[in-house]
Amino acid sequence: MFEMPGLSGSEAAKELTGIVLDYTTPRAYWDTPDPVEGTPPACLSQNSIISQDGKP
Repeated sequence: MFEMPGLSGSEAAKELTGIVLDYTTPRAYWDTPDPVEGTPPACLSQNSIISQDGKP
């Protein structure tokens, strides 16, 4: 179920129809098995190919 805002408040909807305008496949790696929330990753890539440091 989706909650959709309406003129008379929130309404429930079983389907959501739309067009995908953009998508991304980011990846992140933390070097600890259980990172603390808010801790930045050790490595980050916005396109899953090249890291933010420019390394493959």
